[in-house]
Amino acid sequence: MLTTDDQHWIESLCLPPWEDHQLRLLAHGLRTLQTIAARRQGETPASATIQSWVMGQPQIAADPGFTQAFVRELVVLGDQLDRLATNRSVTPLSLELADLLAWIEEHRRPSPNLVEPDPGCDHRDRISAPSP
Repeated sequence: MLTTDDQHWIESLCLPPWEDHQLRLLAHGLRTLQTIAARRQGETPASATIQSWVMGQPQIAADPGFTQAFVRELVVLGDQLDRLATNRSVTPLSLELADLLAWIEEHRRPSPNLVEPDPGCDHRDRISAPSP
């Protein structure tokens, strides 16, 4: 659940579409896991906690197939954030959006099929994500 500030920051980066999509997925997942845990520090919530939270969301609880898939995706994302956090020597829930961006940039693969950002838009001067 991205804040308006989070969304504006991501939009200001002028990333290629695939990287923008990756960052948004990671950021939404991070913010959702922080919401589930009710904190922005520490380890990601256990799968049972994630499942309980998802089942408590009336807008999606009525669709068992979706809830199962959503729980699986959040657990997998939590594992990915755990690995990313370990590499940065922080806890997963304390990751910042700038950490997610840095990870995406570190794993960038040049591809002739990717649309590059507008050359007039340089995100390096906007590398600090909004504070929570």
